[in-house]
Amino acid sequence: MDGPTMQVRAQPIHEPAWISTVDRAAPIQPISVSGRYVAARLLVTVGDVPVGMATVRLDHGHASAEAVGRALTAQLGPLRQVRRPAVCPGPVTVVVAARGRANSLARCVRSVRASDHPAVTVLVVDNAPD
Repeated sequence: MDGPTMQVRAQPIHEPAWISTVDRAAPIQPISVSGRYVAARLLVTVGDVPVGMATVRLDHGHASAEAVGRALTAQLGPLRQVRRPAVCPGPVTVVVAARGRANSLARCVRSVRASDHPAVTVLVVDNAPD
């Protein structure tokens, strides 16, 4: 295969989860957030290449670096080198589903438009039509 394979083994969470990213190429940091979060749902990268999603259970909003590392290894396997995926030179359409979050939508669209891809179209879909 010519690039990374994204692994997603999402564990169901029925209470508030904190969403973030973690880079396995960097030292793993502890998580310390509001105590209302029972888990962290993490987009896992190696450098800037996404390699999977992981869920880390939190104890009153906290997880040690060791607990985060154990969860990543248990859910995604050992750290391995990945090759950067090939860049698509052709036009790309990014579809953004939105519902009542104007600030987040604006930030998302700015982020997509700031990419270095030569031909990006952003399509915003109203996820709560009247």
